[in-house]
Amino acid sequence: MIATSHWYRLIDYLDRMGAPLLLHNRVKPQNDPAIFHGIQAPLEYLHFISTYGYPSLYIDDDMYLGFLSYKQSSQHQLFHCGVYPFAVCSLDLQITVVLEHDGTQWNVVVYEGLERVDVDGVFEEWMKGQVRQFLLELSNYDFKKLHILQFQPDQDPLLLKNPFRFSLTS
Repeated sequence: MIATSHWYRLIDYLDRMGAPLLLHNRVKPQNDPAIFHGIQAPLEYLHFISTYGYPSLYIDDDMYLGFLSYKQSSQHQLFHCGVYPFAVCSLDLQITVVLEHDGTQWNVVVYEGLERVDVDGVFEEWMKGQVRQFLLELSNYDFKKLHILQFQPDQDPLLLKNPFRFSLTS
């Protein structure tokens, strides 16, 4: 599948740079449904999470991507608006990426807080763009700094210990 091969490029790059620990939370889905709001989820997305689980990658405040489990998604305010939040792209949880069905297919849509900002195509196109952006940004990082960064205490970007994490979104 296309999305998994794109993500693997990022994993491979981090491994070659000596910073594989920057990738966190490789939790595999456990009995998560394949149907969101009564519609079959995108096969690319399902294949991705069955392969990689729900990873998060934190480089700095501007470079963050955290995939949400079904349990986390169902607690997000946007879930109750008929979309499926599957990732966050900011530490303050204000930038959320959702799957939104348009009657024909699931599209990736970016929200800032509860406001719809941009449509990014289908999941595999979005993943390709994310990986390309991360690889571009990482190519400008100092190898030593990146290596040290992976051993710093976990930033807990998804605030996993905070039961009100998604009430923080406006």
